[in-house]
Amino acid sequence: MNFEFSKGLKIIFIAGGLIIVLIACSFTFFSLWAKKKVVAYLQEHTEFNVHIESVSIGLHTAEMSWLELTPKLDKEKYQQINGHQQDWVVSKIEHLKFYGIDWYEVMFNKKAEVDKLTLIHPHFYIYRDNTLPDSNIYKALPATLLQSVPFPFSIKSVVFWQGKVEYEKKEENSGPHAKIVFTNLRATLSPITSDSLFAVANPVMDVTIQADLLDSIKIKLESKIKLLSSNDEFTFKGSVQSFNASILNEFVTPLSNVHIKSGYINSIHFSMNADENIAIGKLDMDYHDLKVNILSEETPGKKSGLKTLLANLFMRDEDKDVKQQKDSIGEIRFERRKDRFIFNYWWNAVRSGILSTVSKIPVDTDTVPK
Repeated sequence: MNFEFSKGLKIIFIAGGLIIVLIACSFTFFSLWAKKKVVAYLQEHTEFNVHIESVSIGLHTAEMSWLELTPKLDKEKYQQINGHQQDWVVSKIEHLKFYGIDWYEVMFNKKAEVDKLTLIHPHFYIYRDNTLPDSNIYKALPATLLQSVPFPFSIKSVVFWQGKVEYEKKEENSGPHAKIVFTNLRATLSPITSDSLFAVANPVMDVTIQADLLDSIKIKLESKIKLLSSNDEFTFKGSVQSFNASILNEFVTPLSNVHIKSGYINSIHFSMNADENIAIGKLDMDYHDLKVNILSEETPGKKSGLKTLLANLFMRDEDKDVKQQKDSIGEIRFERRKDRFIFNYWWNAVRSGILSTVSKIPVDTDTVPK
Protein backbone atom coordinates (compact mmCIF):
# COMPACT_ATOMS: atom_id res chain seq x y z
CA MET A 1 0.00 0.00 0.00
CA ASN A 2 2.83 2.34 0.91
CA PHE A 3 4.50 1.28 -2.30
CA GLU A 4 1.39 2.15 -4.32
CA PHE A 5 1.09 5.52 -2.55
CA SER A 6 4.75 6.33 -3.21
CA LYS A 7 4.40 5.28 -6.82
CA GLY A 8 1.29 7.46 -7.26
CA LEU A 9 3.02 10.42 -5.61
CA LYS A 10 6.02 9.96 -7.89
CA ILE A 11 3.75 9.94 -10.95
CA ILE A 12 2.06 13.15 -9.74
CA PHE A 13 5.45 14.86 -9.26
CA ILE A 14 6.65 13.76 -12.68
CA ALA A 15 3.41 14.92 -14.33
CA GLY A 16 3.58 18.21 -12.46
CA GLY A 17 7.19 18.71 -13.55
CA LEU A 18 6.31 17.98 -17.15
CA ILE A 19 3.45 20.51 -17.01
CA ILE A 20 5.78 23.16 -15.59
CA VAL A 21 8.35 22.42 -18.31
CA LEU A 22 5.68 22.62 -21.00
CA ILE A 23 4.40 25.92 -19.60
CA ALA A 24 7.95 27.28 -19.44
CA CYS A 25 8.58 26.16 -23.01
CA SER A 26 5.34 27.70 -24.18
CA PHE A 27 6.24 31.01 -22.53
CA THR A 28 9.72 30.83 -24.07
CA PHE A 29 8.27 30.10 -27.50
CA PHE A 30 5.70 32.88 -27.06
CA SER A 31 8.46 35.28 -25.98
CA LEU A 32 10.50 34.55 -29.11
CA TRP A 33 7.39 34.83 -31.28
CA ALA A 34 6.42 38.13 -29.63
CA LYS A 35 9.90 39.60 -30.13
CA LYS A 36 9.84 38.68 -33.82
CA LYS A 37 6.34 40.11 -34.31
CA VAL A 38 7.05 43.39 -32.47
CA VAL A 39 10.27 44.03 -34.40
CA ALA A 40 8.67 43.15 -37.76
CA TYR A 41 5.61 45.35 -37.13
CA LEU A 42 7.62 48.39 -36.03
CA GLN A 43 10.07 48.00 -38.91
CA GLU A 44 7.23 47.87 -41.41
CA HIS A 45 4.88 50.50 -40.01
CA THR A 46 7.22 53.14 -38.57
CA GLU A 47 10.18 55.20 -39.71
CA PHE A 48 12.48 53.47 -37.23
CA ASN A 49 14.98 50.67 -37.26
CA VAL A 50 14.22 48.49 -34.24
CA HIS A 51 16.50 46.48 -32.00
CA ILE A 52 15.32 44.42 -29.02
CA GLU A 53 17.86 42.30 -27.20
CA SER A 54 15.29 40.08 -25.48
CA VAL A 55 11.58 39.69 -24.74
CA SER A 56 10.14 37.73 -21.84
CA ILE A 57 6.45 36.88 -21.45
CA GLY A 58 5.06 35.77 -18.10
CA LEU A 59 1.65 34.84 -16.77
CA HIS A 60 0.77 38.49 -16.10
CA THR A 61 3.92 40.29 -17.25
CA ALA A 62 5.88 41.26 -20.33
CA GLU A 63 9.35 42.77 -20.44
CA MET A 64 11.98 43.88 -22.92
CA SER A 65 15.69 44.49 -22.54
CA TRP A 66 17.61 47.07 -24.57
CA LEU A 67 14.89 48.46 -26.79
CA GLU A 68 16.32 50.85 -29.38
CA LEU A 69 14.39 52.87 -31.95
CA THR A 70 16.65 54.65 -34.44
CA PRO A 71 15.35 56.60 -37.46
CA LYS A 72 16.01 54.87 -40.76
CA LEU A 73 17.29 58.18 -42.16
CA ASP A 74 20.11 60.17 -40.58
CA LYS A 75 19.08 63.53 -39.17
CA GLU A 76 20.33 65.63 -42.09
CA LYS A 77 18.63 63.44 -44.71
CA TYR A 78 15.47 63.26 -42.60
CA GLN A 79 15.21 67.06 -42.42
CA GLN A 80 15.86 67.43 -46.17
CA ILE A 81 13.12 64.98 -47.12
CA ASN A 82 10.56 66.45 -44.71
CA GLY A 83 11.27 70.00 -45.87
CA HIS A 84 9.90 71.50 -42.64
CA GLN A 85 10.64 71.48 -38.93
CA GLN A 86 10.22 68.00 -37.51
CA ASP A 87 11.75 66.30 -34.49
CA TRP A 88 14.29 63.56 -35.27
CA VAL A 89 14.20 61.21 -32.27
CA VAL A 90 16.39 58.34 -31.08
CA SER A 91 14.98 56.30 -28.17
CA LYS A 92 16.89 53.80 -26.05
CA ILE A 93 15.43 51.99 -23.04
CA GLU A 94 17.58 49.65 -20.99
CA HIS A 95 14.65 47.76 -19.48
CA LEU A 96 10.89 47.97 -19.95
CA LYS A 97 8.36 45.90 -18.02
CA PHE A 98 4.55 45.61 -17.91
CA TYR A 99 2.92 44.31 -14.74
CA GLY A 100 -0.58 42.95 -14.17
CA ILE A 101 -1.51 42.19 -17.79
CA ASP A 102 -4.83 40.51 -18.43
CA TRP A 103 -3.83 38.37 -21.42
CA TYR A 104 -7.38 37.10 -21.91
CA GLU A 105 -8.61 40.66 -22.51
CA VAL A 106 -5.68 41.32 -24.84
CA MET A 107 -6.08 38.15 -26.93
CA PHE A 108 -9.86 37.81 -27.11
CA ASN A 109 -11.37 41.25 -26.44
CA LYS A 110 -8.58 43.35 -28.01
CA LYS A 111 -8.42 45.43 -24.86
CA ALA A 112 -5.19 46.12 -22.97
CA GLU A 113 -5.40 46.57 -19.21
CA VAL A 114 -2.10 46.91 -17.32
CA ASP A 115 -1.40 47.71 -13.68
CA LYS A 116 2.03 49.26 -14.18
CA LEU A 117 4.67 50.02 -16.80
CA THR A 118 8.23 50.82 -15.76
CA LEU A 119 10.98 52.18 -18.01
CA ILE A 120 14.46 51.91 -16.52
CA HIS A 121 17.20 54.21 -17.85
CA PRO A 122 15.27 55.60 -20.82
CA HIS A 123 17.35 57.90 -23.03
CA PHE A 124 15.78 60.19 -25.63
CA TYR A 125 17.76 62.30 -28.07
CA ILE A 126 15.77 64.91 -30.03
CA TYR A 127 17.13 67.02 -32.88
CA ARG A 128 15.28 69.83 -34.66
CA ASP A 129 16.36 72.01 -37.56
CA ASN A 130 14.85 75.45 -36.93
CA THR A 131 16.25 76.82 -40.18
CA LEU A 132 13.44 75.02 -42.02
CA PRO A 133 9.90 76.44 -42.31
CA ASP A 134 7.22 75.50 -39.76
CA SER A 135 5.12 72.46 -40.58
CA ASN A 136 1.81 74.08 -39.54
CA ILE A 137 0.47 70.60 -38.80
CA TYR A 138 -1.94 70.47 -35.88
CA LYS A 139 -0.57 68.75 -32.75
CA ALA A 140 -3.19 67.44 -30.34
CA LEU A 141 -2.75 67.81 -26.58
CA PRO A 142 -2.75 64.65 -24.38
CA ALA A 143 -6.50 64.40 -23.64
CA THR A 144 -7.52 64.70 -27.29
CA LEU A 145 -4.63 62.45 -28.35
CA LEU A 146 -5.75 59.68 -25.99
CA GLN A 147 -9.40 60.08 -26.95
CA SER A 148 -8.47 59.54 -30.60
CA VAL A 149 -6.69 56.18 -30.03
CA PRO A 150 -8.74 53.59 -32.00
CA PHE A 151 -8.44 50.78 -29.43
CA PRO A 152 -9.08 50.77 -25.67
CA PHE A 153 -6.10 50.52 -23.32
CA SER A 154 -5.44 51.48 -19.71
CA ILE A 155 -2.21 51.62 -17.71
CA LYS A 156 -2.76 52.55 -14.09
CA SER A 157 0.77 53.85 -13.62
CA VAL A 158 3.71 54.57 -15.93
CA VAL A 159 7.07 55.16 -14.24
CA PHE A 160 10.25 56.54 -15.84
CA TRP A 161 13.34 55.93 -13.73
CA GLN A 162 16.80 57.51 -14.07
CA GLY A 163 16.17 58.82 -17.56
CA LYS A 164 17.96 61.28 -19.78
CA VAL A 165 16.63 63.70 -22.40
CA GLU A 166 18.86 65.59 -24.83
CA TYR A 167 17.35 68.30 -27.00
CA GLU A 168 19.46 69.86 -29.75
CA LYS A 169 18.42 72.69 -32.07
CA LYS A 170 20.00 74.04 -35.22
CA GLU A 171 19.36 77.76 -35.64
CA GLU A 172 19.90 80.08 -38.61
CA ASN A 173 23.31 81.18 -37.40
CA SER A 174 26.41 79.18 -38.24
CA GLY A 175 27.57 78.76 -34.66
CA PRO A 176 27.34 75.67 -32.44
CA HIS A 177 23.92 74.10 -31.98
CA ALA A 178 22.01 74.82 -28.78
CA LYS A 179 21.77 71.74 -26.60
CA ILE A 180 19.72 71.26 -23.45
CA VAL A 181 20.21 68.12 -21.36
CA PHE A 182 18.00 66.75 -18.58
CA THR A 183 19.47 63.98 -16.40
CA ASN A 184 18.27 61.95 -13.40
CA LEU A 185 14.79 62.11 -14.87
CA ARG A 186 12.06 60.55 -12.71
CA ALA A 187 8.49 60.78 -13.91
CA THR A 188 5.11 59.20 -13.20
CA LEU A 189 1.90 59.27 -15.25
CA SER A 190 -1.14 57.91 -13.46
CA PRO A 191 -3.30 56.72 -15.14
CA ILE A 192 -2.98 56.83 -18.92
CA THR A 193 -5.97 55.53 -20.85
CA SER A 194 -7.95 55.65 -24.06
CA ASP A 195 -10.85 53.70 -22.50
CA SER A 196 -13.74 56.13 -21.92
CA LEU A 197 -15.32 53.91 -19.23
CA PHE A 198 -12.01 53.72 -17.33
CA ALA A 199 -11.63 57.50 -17.71
CA VAL A 200 -15.09 58.10 -16.18
CA ALA A 201 -13.89 56.35 -13.02
CA ASN A 202 -10.42 57.95 -13.25
CA PRO A 203 -10.98 61.34 -14.92
CA VAL A 204 -7.63 62.99 -14.12
CA MET A 205 -4.15 61.95 -15.20
CA ASP A 206 -1.52 63.06 -12.68
CA VAL A 207 1.90 63.81 -14.13
CA THR A 208 4.93 64.39 -11.90
CA ILE A 209 8.44 65.06 -13.20
CA GLN A 210 11.75 65.63 -11.44
CA ALA A 211 15.01 66.20 -13.28
CA ASP A 212 18.36 67.96 -13.28
CA LEU A 213 18.87 70.55 -16.01
CA LEU A 214 22.50 70.66 -17.15
CA ASP A 215 23.33 68.25 -14.29
CA SER A 216 22.83 70.84 -11.55
CA ILE A 217 19.54 72.76 -11.76
CA LYS A 218 16.81 70.93 -9.83
CA ILE A 219 13.39 71.02 -11.47
CA LYS A 220 10.03 69.73 -10.19
CA LEU A 221 6.89 69.78 -12.35
CA GLU A 222 3.31 68.66 -11.77
CA SER A 223 0.36 68.58 -14.14
CA LYS A 224 -3.24 67.38 -13.79
CA ILE A 225 -4.84 66.57 -17.15
CA LYS A 226 -8.62 66.14 -17.46
CA LEU A 227 -8.91 63.04 -19.63
CA LEU A 228 -12.55 63.62 -20.65
CA SER A 229 -12.21 67.34 -21.37
CA SER A 230 -13.39 68.42 -24.80
CA ASN A 231 -11.10 71.44 -24.55
CA ASP A 232 -7.95 69.75 -23.18
CA GLU A 233 -8.12 71.42 -19.77
CA PHE A 234 -5.17 70.92 -17.42
CA THR A 235 -3.23 72.56 -14.61
CA PHE A 236 0.53 72.94 -14.50
CA LYS A 237 2.81 74.02 -11.67
CA GLY A 238 6.46 73.71 -10.83
CA SER A 239 9.57 74.98 -9.12
CA VAL A 240 13.22 75.52 -10.00
CA GLN A 241 15.78 75.56 -7.21
CA SER A 242 18.60 78.08 -6.87
CA PHE A 243 21.46 78.05 -9.36
CA ASN A 244 24.28 80.14 -10.77
CA ALA A 245 22.92 81.92 -13.85
CA SER A 246 26.20 81.48 -15.77
CA ILE A 247 25.43 77.75 -16.03
CA LEU A 248 22.88 78.68 -18.69
CA ASN A 249 25.58 79.93 -21.08
CA GLU A 250 25.81 76.37 -22.44
CA PHE A 251 22.59 76.90 -24.38
CA VAL A 252 22.12 80.70 -24.20
CA THR A 253 25.29 81.75 -26.02
CA PRO A 254 24.89 79.48 -29.08
CA LEU A 255 21.48 81.08 -29.77
CA SER A 256 22.26 84.74 -29.10
CA ASN A 257 24.94 87.38 -28.69
CA VAL A 258 24.59 87.26 -24.90
CA HIS A 259 27.09 85.89 -22.40
CA ILE A 260 26.12 85.77 -18.72
CA LYS A 261 29.12 86.80 -16.65
CA SER A 262 27.65 86.33 -13.19
CA GLY A 263 24.47 86.37 -11.14
CA TYR A 264 22.14 84.08 -9.26
CA ILE A 265 18.65 82.74 -9.67
CA ASN A 266 17.34 82.17 -6.14
CA SER A 267 14.14 80.35 -7.10
CA ILE A 268 11.28 80.12 -9.56
CA HIS A 269 7.75 78.99 -8.63
CA PHE A 270 4.76 79.01 -10.96
CA SER A 271 1.23 77.68 -11.44
CA MET A 272 -1.28 77.98 -14.27
CA ASN A 273 -4.61 76.81 -15.66
CA ALA A 274 -4.67 76.00 -19.36
CA ASP A 275 -6.70 74.49 -22.16
CA GLU A 276 -6.51 73.99 -25.91
CA ASN A 277 -6.17 77.72 -26.53
CA ILE A 278 -4.57 79.65 -23.66
CA ALA A 279 -2.61 79.33 -20.42
CA ILE A 280 -3.12 81.83 -17.57
CA GLY A 281 -1.38 81.90 -14.19
CA LYS A 282 1.23 83.43 -11.90
CA LEU A 283 5.01 83.13 -11.61
CA ASP A 284 7.32 84.16 -8.77
CA MET A 285 10.99 84.54 -9.72
CA ASP A 286 13.67 85.73 -7.34
CA TYR A 287 17.10 86.59 -8.77
CA HIS A 288 19.90 89.06 -8.07
CA ASP A 289 23.21 90.54 -9.23
CA LEU A 290 23.02 89.52 -12.86
CA LYS A 291 25.80 90.78 -15.12
CA VAL A 292 25.89 90.08 -18.87
CA ASN A 293 28.05 90.89 -21.89
CA ILE A 294 26.50 91.81 -25.23
CA LEU A 295 28.87 90.18 -27.70
CA SER A 296 29.83 91.87 -30.94
CA GLU A 297 27.42 91.47 -33.86
CA GLU A 298 30.44 90.33 -35.89
CA THR A 299 31.24 87.52 -33.44
CA PRO A 300 31.22 84.24 -35.42
CA GLY A 301 28.24 82.04 -34.72
CA LYS A 302 26.05 84.79 -33.26
CA LYS A 303 23.10 86.64 -34.76
CA SER A 304 21.31 89.46 -32.92
CA GLY A 305 17.85 88.49 -34.15
CA LEU A 306 17.99 85.14 -32.37
CA LYS A 307 17.56 85.55 -28.62
CA THR A 308 16.76 82.80 -26.21
CA LEU A 309 14.84 83.12 -22.97
CA LEU A 310 17.54 84.68 -20.86
CA ALA A 311 18.65 86.94 -23.67
CA ASN A 312 15.14 88.38 -23.67
CA LEU A 313 15.18 88.59 -19.90
CA PHE A 314 18.55 90.06 -19.14
CA MET A 315 19.56 92.12 -22.19
CA ARG A 316 21.08 95.36 -20.81
CA ASP A 317 23.99 97.69 -21.58
CA GLU A 318 27.31 95.88 -21.67
CA ASP A 319 28.61 94.91 -18.22
CA LYS A 320 25.64 96.58 -16.47
CA ASP A 321 24.47 94.98 -13.20
CA VAL A 322 20.79 94.10 -12.89
CA LYS A 323 19.31 93.75 -9.41
CA GLN A 324 15.86 92.26 -9.06
CA GLN A 325 13.71 92.89 -6.01
CA LYS A 326 12.75 89.72 -4.20
CA ASP A 327 9.34 88.07 -4.53
CA SER A 328 8.50 89.71 -7.86
CA ILE A 329 5.30 88.26 -9.30
CA GLY A 330 4.75 87.89 -13.03
CA GLU A 331 1.64 87.12 -15.07
CA ILE A 332 1.55 83.96 -17.16
CA ARG A 333 -0.47 84.43 -20.32
CA PHE A 334 0.29 82.52 -23.48
CA GLU A 335 -1.83 81.57 -26.50
CA ARG A 336 -0.86 78.11 -27.69
CA ARG A 337 0.67 77.44 -31.05
CA LYS A 338 -1.43 74.62 -32.45
CA ASP A 339 1.47 73.10 -34.38
CA ARG A 340 3.43 72.43 -31.18
CA PHE A 341 2.97 69.71 -28.57
CA ILE A 342 2.44 70.18 -24.83
CA PHE A 343 6.13 70.53 -23.91
CA ASN A 344 6.44 73.61 -26.10
CA TYR A 345 3.19 74.92 -24.56
CA TRP A 346 4.53 74.44 -21.03
CA TRP A 347 7.85 76.11 -21.85
CA ASN A 348 6.39 79.18 -23.53
CA ALA A 349 3.74 79.69 -20.85
CA VAL A 350 6.43 79.71 -18.14
CA ARG A 351 8.57 81.95 -20.32
CA SER A 352 5.76 84.50 -20.57
CA GLY A 353 5.62 84.67 -16.76
CA ILE A 354 9.37 85.24 -16.46
CA LEU A 355 9.27 87.95 -19.11
CA SER A 356 6.39 89.60 -17.26
CA THR A 357 8.39 89.54 -14.02
CA VAL A 358 11.54 91.09 -15.44
CA SER A 359 9.77 93.59 -17.69
CA LYS A 360 8.99 95.65 -14.58
CA ILE A 361 12.64 96.76 -14.63
CA PRO A 362 13.44 99.65 -17.06
CA VAL A 363 15.19 98.35 -20.16
CA ASP A 364 17.45 100.15 -22.61
CA THR A 365 15.39 99.83 -25.79
CA ASP A 366 18.51 100.00 -27.99
CA THR A 367 19.57 96.55 -26.76
CA VAL A 368 16.22 94.79 -26.53
CA PRO A 369 15.75 92.22 -29.29
CA LYS A 370 12.88 92.85 -31.67
